[in-house]
Amino acid sequence: RYIPDTNWHLVSAPVTTQSIPDFVGDSGNSVTTNGSNGNFAVSYYKNTNDSGFKWTYHNTSPTGQNQETLTNFVNGLGYSTNRTAIGDFAFTGGMATSDVDITLQTSSGTHFWHCVGNPYPSYIRVSELLAATNGGGTNADNITTANQTVYVWNGTTYAGLATTDYIQPGQGFFVSANNSTASNFSIPNSLQSHQTGVTFYKNANTKITLKQEQELLL
Repeated sequence: RYIPDTNWHLVSAPVTTQSIPDFVGDSGNSVTTNGSNGNFAVSYYKNTNDSGFKWTYHNTSPTGQNQETLTNFVNGLGYSTNRTAIGDFAFTGGMATSDVDITLQTSSGTHFWHCVGNPYPSYIRVSELLAATNGGGTNADNITTANQTVYVWNGTTYAGLATTDYIQPGQGFFVSANNSTASNFSIPNSLQSHQTGVTFYKNANTKITLKQEQELLL
């Protein structure tokens, strides 16, 4: 995934089994680090943290509530990331070939926001994602009525996508939970489609390069 600036971006791994320690340790990924607290600029959104500490950062020696030693990128989870320089984020892992189910949660009437993401190396249409079925009905049934779409960071604010829009490979986004039914947000493998010229937010000029290797057993 080509990142043409040093802004923060919401991304998701379009492969399985990508190690976060390996990802931040790859000099080619140029992941920003904070020398004062040891945080790496790879974080996920954790609603149970206090206000102002929701983003939880990868840290090899965590001490605060918003620091954890992360393992692998989780399929279907979105992450906030930042690079020190323009360049490529390289993800290495297996091809996701099965449906991805996520449990969105609420608490005491609070509709939690969840940062999720496209887990596949191809595009997903917003309307088809909202109509996807799971144990709690459709995805649209399980997100709040006032927020019936997905929200991306456009560099200035979080903006809702039109239902006719497509979500790029590697794109992270937010949805607002309406209940806590188990596996109430599904991203079916069957939704993958080929598209061109789709914006990766916040960038108008991005690319994803796929490399496939096959191991022959003799």
